[in-house]
Amino acid sequence: MGSIAQSYNFQPDWKKGDSKTIKIETRTLDFEDGEQTKDEFEENEAKIKVTKVTEATIIFSVKMKNQVLSKAKEMYENIDQEVKVKDYEDLTLIYEMDRNTLDRKLINWEEARDFITNGVGLMKELALEKDPDGESTFDAILGPLMGMFNSEEMVASMYDPYIGFLFVPFGKELNKDSPVVVTDEEDNPMQPGSTVSSTTTYTLTAVDTKKNTCNINTRMDLDMSMFLDMMKTMMVKLATAFADSNDNVEAMVEEKMKEMESMKMEVYNTQEISFDMSSTWVTKAVMTAGSEMVDPTKNASRKKTSITTYTVY
Repeated sequence: MGSIAQSYNFQPDWKKGDSKTIKIETRTLDFEDGEQTKDEFEENEAKIKVTKVTEATIIFSVKMKNQVLSKAKEMYENIDQEVKVKDYEDLTLIYEMDRNTLDRKLINWEEARDFITNGVGLMKELALEKDPDGESTFDAILGPLMGMFNSEEMVASMYDPYIGFLFVPFGKELNKDSPVVVTDEEDNPMQPGSTVSSTTTYTLTAVDTKKNTCNINTRMDLDMSMFLDMMKTMMVKLATAFADSNDNVEAMVEEKMKEMESMKMEVYNTQEISFDMSSTWVTKAVMTAGSEMVDPTKNASRKKTSITTYTVY
């Protein structure tokens, strides 16, 4: 008889006083029609400290760079030396995690919002002192970011990519023989304000019982089919609308439909996670976010890959 694979359902067992540093390294590659158009590297760091543990909750703080201020500094490097701006460089977020539901609440989201907006406001004042004509450029670049901070959910979502991997192992019945498949809704990266369905597969790939460690891989695919269908319908309508009386509309529509059949859109996200089963801390994660689009109407293909390595120590 075959052996039955052991199942694991990991729960956070963090201790008060636990302190971790996360080194975050991201490389982004863009390709158009097979030619590389972008190769960027970015480093970040986050410090996590568990400040309180009860039977019901875990409270922890996350300290890291004010990401919006960092974006602003890219525009005005000479302001980097301003003492007042340095007061807004590091942002501390305080989370409360429910140990049963694993839901995370950003306790100080309003304080974080004010810290971010005040820092950028000061940055803008200093920038305009040096470049009085730069207000429109400043607002065009940072305006959309500033609009993201009107709710706890929006503030938390901006920083979740830096810490979200820590919680992936928790609350799932994992074994090596049966991947866990979860369907959900995610933001549509091609159409802000709308959602698409997603399918995420969690796979326990290795268990080392001597070291009490394991590896967990995940893959999330976004279902872009409905969005693609909408795009195809819109293209056909545009072709029909611009047709004149001498055109064979049916033939044009048929030709456009054939052209659109080769339109392709793929969006995915994978994670390779190393997990310490004793401490219940992730020790390393490699996340790959990828998207690819083939647009026959422009005879173009675009591919973007972002690889982020998180090292926890």
